[in-house]
Amino acid sequence: LLRRIAGIIKERELTQTRAGELMNMDQPRVSALLRGKITKFSTDRLLRALSDLGQDVELRISPARQGKGRLHVAA
Repeated sequence: LLRRIAGIIKERELTQTRAGELMNMDQPRVSALLRGKITKFSTDRLLRALSDLGQDVELRISPARQGKGRLHVAA
């Protein structure tokens, strides 16, 4: 999630200040995000940031085919 957010910011050539405005974060938080400080952000906050950047986010839960389930993230 963090890598995708960073990729969008880079693709759009957004400053940290402008990215923060779009994601409702201050510039130091955007800086922490871009430096990979993952422990400072909840999954929910990263999902909202993607949405704020104009991304559709889909979370799907389904029964595992056998035994233990798996986690798959695609961007």
